[in-house]
Amino acid sequence: MRALGPRPLALGSALGLVLPALLLTAGPAQPGQLFVPSGKDTLRALPGVEVIVESVPSDLDRAGLTAPSLKADLVRRLEASGITVYASQAENPSLAKAYLDVRITAVALPRQAGYAAAVQMQLRQTLASLVTESKVVNAVSWDTGVLVNVTVSDVPRLRTELHALMEEFVNDWRAVH
Repeated sequence: MRALGPRPLALGSALGLVLPALLLTAGPAQPGQLFVPSGKDTLRALPGVEVIVESVPSDLDRAGLTAPSLKADLVRRLEASGITVYASQAENPSLAKAYLDVRITAVALPRQAGYAAAVQMQLRQTLASLVTESKVVNAVSWDTGVLVNVTVSDVPRLRTELHALMEEFVNDWRAVH
């Protein structure tokens, strides 16, 4: 992750505030599942993706950063780049059923100093085990993110950060297609 923001957070306070929130967004550990994302090569031969934007924290939603508007932005950018976007996994002809999973997690900082926000984008897909017949469903195969400190009036900047992450994805997609 790259760290950006107008005011750098002290490492101890940033970790103390953001780490619990980030751990909650990661979900429960999968026993026996060990998968290391390997980047753009895992995008090769995918015909397209579905886009899922997880619910946005209510404080950010009230500031105009809504899940539907973010999804529409991302879909437009993907389509403008020539990447096929499927409305659902059922429409996707690939066995991988790849989708971009987008999440914004925010923690209010003390004294109304704004938010520490994690903006994450992952490509998830079904992958086959090399040694068994099993499938790893929703495995992360491409991942990027940024930790940002924003003031209340600067919340719309998170959309800009998300666009920068989308550019990383588009560039990696183009490199292998």
